[in-house]
Amino acid sequence: MKKAYSALLAFIFIGTYINYVDRQTPLYTAEPLVAVSKGQATYSPLKGVITARESNSVVASRSRAQFNDPKSELAIKSYQHYLKESIPAKELSCYFKLVDRESKWNPIAQNPKSTAFGIGQFLNSTWGLVDSKKTSDPYVQIDAMIKYVNLIYGDGCKALDFRLYKGWY
Repeated sequence: MKKAYSALLAFIFIGTYINYVDRQTPLYTAEPLVAVSKGQATYSPLKGVITARESNSVVASRSRAQFNDPKSELAIKSYQHYLKESIPAKELSCYFKLVDRESKWNPIAQNPKSTAFGIGQFLNSTWGLVDSKKTSDPYVQIDAMIKYVNLIYGDGCKALDFRLYKGWY
């Protein structure tokens, strides 16, 4: 009986000691959510995420960041990176040329002579073809443009060829 009692006390003592030691060192070393400049402090994770989006077009495109100025250089780089990640590499230059001719990457570009709107310059009737609604969200516009191009032309280079021949796609 004495042996069992001693073993129980030893078990409790050792368990308590291990718990105490474990609390002194974190079990999970977490990576910071965002990287900030040395000496800079952030009081909220959201502010840090926004800072990261504003400093990096890759982070912005992956998080589908919205910009105060949707025509800014960083915004355009974000849209371009998003498109690059969404299509085959061989079609990239064709899509870029197509968008440059249509809207110059402006997600709020409005054709004064028609209902053509956004990065892909979709007409109001075009949105329904790709099961989408007219929106100013540039990432949704890019997704819709890719669906439309694949549905109607098969790939971005054929769409560009048609655009160069007809003046529209």
